Amino acid sequence: MSAHATHHLWARARANELSEAGYVVVSGLARGIDTCADLAAAKNESIAALAGGVDVIYPNENLNLATSLLDKGALLSKQPIGSAPISRQFPMRNGIISGLYSATVVVEAAGKSGSLITAHGALDQGRNELAVPSHPFDARASRCNMLIRDGALLVRNAQPIISILEDNRASPEVVEDEQMPLLSAETSPKEASSKPVSCTNASSINLALVLRRGLAAARHRSTNKQNDTCLD
Repeated sequence: MSAHATHHLWARARANELSEAGYVVVSGLARGIDTCADLAAAKNESIAALAGGVDVIYPNENLNLATSLLDKGALLSKQPIGSAPISRQFPMRNGIISGLYSATVVVEAAGKSGSLITAHGALDQGRNELAVPSHPFDARASRCNMLIRDGALLVRNAQPIISILEDNRASPEVVEDEQMPLLSAETSPKEASSKPVSCTNASSINLALVLRRGLAAARHRSTNKQNDTCLD
């Protein structure tokens, strides 16, 4: 088994353990490690931060996964609904990932990868940084060893992660503001992108309905694009 496949298995197993322990897994919905983590945690709770709008899923192959996250998790983005992801927006996406939780685990990190941006963002935000050791000749994860050398906590299983999260666990707070309008199922994507959302169950449900409509439209666009390609 290749080191890359081993990393995928590790990410899936640890995400499942953390999810079963009651923690929310946060990722960027990218191919590989992110996808493995989200698939393992989606049955409980998982959050994906996106570089584009929450209705523009990248990569497109994770469209069904993104939809499944809305059942118990969430999709987050700093960009308006309908925005296509562009390269300069990915560092902002990575900042959301590292900022949402008190511990960031780096499983793979190549020389100029987004994982490194997330890792550096975690340090800037005062978060705990953990890294999985890798083979010294594994180019996909070569920077993990460097992160450990520079002070990241070496992690081989879920226990060190859980210990850090337990130390930093805070009581959840529900923020409600009567002046923050709830999104309705009839809210258009354009309106939804400009309205704040209060942290109530009703708004969460309504926002999920809006996002599902957006994802359904994204799936329709993807299907039409594939059909057009077949006709060429």
